[in-house]
Amino acid sequence: MWIKKAGGIFSFVVSGVLLSGCGSTMAVSEGSGNGMQTPSVTQSLAAMNWSLSTVQYGKSAPTANLKAGIPAKHYKLTFGEGAISLQGGCNTAGSSFKLSSPDKIATGQWMSTKKACMDISLMRADSEVTGLLSGVSNYQLNGQRLTLSGDGNALVFTGTATDATRYEGEGVRKFIEVRNTTKGLSWREATYDSRWIQNNKNAPWIQGNFPGIRDFKPETKMTYMVRINEFRDQNTGKPVWVKDMVIMQGIL
Repeated sequence: MWIKKAGGIFSFVVSGVLLSGCGSTMAVSEGSGNGMQTPSVTQSLAAMNWSLSTVQYGKSAPTANLKAGIPAKHYKLTFGEGAISLQGGCNTAGSSFKLSSPDKIATGQWMSTKKACMDISLMRADSEVTGLLSGVSNYQLNGQRLTLSGDGNALVFTGTATDATRYEGEGVRKFIEVRNTTKGLSWREATYDSRWIQNNKNAPWIQGNFPGIRDFKPETKMTYMVRINEFRDQNTGKPVWVKDMVIMQGIL
């Protein structure tokens, strides 16, 4: 059985999708005062997942730990069309951003989800990092190293290629239902109508031939609904499934 009703879960998911969709419509304005555009900077930022490596508070030495006691590497930035997102802590946060030549960056108001976590230090770290990002006014991009600075502080990020960069194309979002019993694993793709009601609940389960979902390992006697992004491996031509999030899970 499902631990939580699908309706409640999907109302949250739909809200998240709409929120990210609104952020992605914001236009990036970058370049100098004479209107020169430098889209390559935006493309370079969007091509990487940026993991926070060190923080420098004022004139103190850079540190790999936040004042809240949480390692800086918990946090990751991603850039989209005029939108910037922060993950890795208790909550997910986001803002708009604008670049201007030669090294200026401005972010809008940072908005965050309001989930409560047992780890209070992680919640404090969230506030600390968003506070630092709110004060950012300069950027320096050097290959896979990004430095954001402002108000006397500096955050250094290390970049790794996004899946879209790695597989040379945007992924296709899909929903995969997985059941893992003592007799083996079965799965099927779930589809939904415009009201987010599943319209193929009676679809047959597939035994075996499971492509696997990166970053997802189902436990025995559990059932899951996983939102994935499907990419195409340019070398083999085979699909690659990457977990976006586990929407629901339950005990069989």
